[in-house]
Order: sequence, then structure tokens, then C-alpha cells
Amino acid sequence: MTKLTKVKDLNPHPNLPRPIGGTDLGIPFVMPNGRVGYVYGDTFGGTTQIAGGPDWRSPVIVTSPTRDMTQPIVIDGACRGGDQLWPYVHANGEFSTVLPCDVVVIGSRLYLWVMITQGLGNEKWCEIWYSDDNGETWHNGTGYATPGVGASSHWSTSAFRGQRVMMTWDRGRDGWVYAISTGGLARNKNALLWRVREDDILDPAKWEGWCWLNNQWQWKANPADHEPGDILPAGARLGEIGLRWIQGHWVFSGFDAGAY
Repeated sequence: MTKLTKVKDLNPHPNLPRPIGGTDLGIPFVMPNGRVGYVYGDTFGGTTQIAGGPDWRSPVIVTSPTRDMTQPIVIDGACRGGDQLWPYVHANGEFSTVLPCDVVVIGSRLYLWVMITQGLGNEKWCEIWYSDDNGETWHNGTGYATPGVGASSHWSTSAFRGQRVMMTWDRGRDGWVYAISTGGLARNKNALLWRVREDDILDPAKWEGWCWLNNQWQWKANPADHEPGDILPAGARLGEIGLRWIQGHWVFSGFDAGAY
């Protein structure tokens, strides 16, 4: 048996302009400027490790110069000083919070998939936001402005049997982005496989699902007539999924509530 030794606490982060006490997630990605970003979900202020504290915000991105994983991670910066990435009011009557799922970097642009939720396990819709300045300024790629105003092209949480809610993705280094999706925080769905050309990532009609059709697996664009099939054995009930291209291999991780 290998004995694991705790290296250090990663939070609180009291040294940021908006200090972080309690938070969750911490989804890693390499930023266009070479630093490593970590995307946080529901984040709270203060200097103690408390969830549900003051200064509720989400999503948040902190940054690190640490690229050598044999060394302790040093968090010494944050996008927007640790502020929420774009302004909105939590628990506003329409939704409670915006939870990030994953970031993919294409050229100098960051794309962030988020779930708009009304309480945990009740995802209302999804959106893709993007930033062209290393996370300082964000734009909604789905045409959504403010609650009740200018809403269009939301990514449905009921389409494809409710399995295109939580999303993880990475570049395939072949001009395509590959993605795996599942349900939301109820953790009661299997996984689906997708791909989309890097230039078309914001267009839902250009996404192709991995479908079982005519007795074979095949990619099918906008598969409204035949939905993508589960890619894992029956009984998988996923959450906290992660997909990365690492040293020539696709690596997929996740929490399987079905085998918990």
C-alpha cells in the first residue's frame, strides 16, 4: 500500500484582490499565455475554508505558474482579480447560480461550457462563453444577455435524453474538438460522445454525435432523427467528468454514482 502525504492546502486564497475562502471544482487547463488556469464553481469570500459564506460568486478562475506536477501548485493570480467572470445576481428568481463544466482553448480564445442551475440537480439550460484576453473579458456565445432579455440559442438540458448537460472537451489536434457529455448534478445518466470543427464550436447544428445507426457506429451531424448512443456500459451514472488528450492518448475520468 502506498502512503499518500498531504503537501499543502490549496485554499483559502487570501492574497487575491477578492479573497477566496470556500470553493469547489478546480478544473485545470493551460491558458494561451502559458499559465495554468483552474476554474472554480460556487466560490465564497473570507479567509476560511467555508462553503456558503459571504461574497458568493461563480464561475471564478485562479491562475498558477506551476507546470511541473512534481512540485506543489502555487496559486498567485486570478482572472478579474478573483471576481465572478461576468456579472449576474445569484438566486435571482430564474436561476440560482452558473456552474462551469470545462474549458477548451483554441488559439488565443478560451471557451467555457456552463450549466445554469436552479438548485443542484435542476439545470435550466447550458451556455458557451468565450474570452479572447486570457479570461479578463467574457462574451456569451449563445446570444444570451440578461434574464428575460435577448434569450436565444440556449443549449437545451432536455435534448438527447437529458445527456447533453455536463460537458467536457479537448482539441483532437486534427481540426476537431471532441467532447463527452452526461446529465447534470443528479448523476443519473450515461455518457455521449461528440465532435465539432474548431471553427464551428458555437453552432449547435454543426455538432456531430457518435450514433449507432444501420448496425454500425458513425458520426452524424445534428442527430435529431437518431440520438447518439451511450458509450459506457449500462448502469453508468456519471458526474464530474474530464476528457483530455495527453501524450497521444485520450484520457477520460469521472465519478460513477452507479458503482458508488
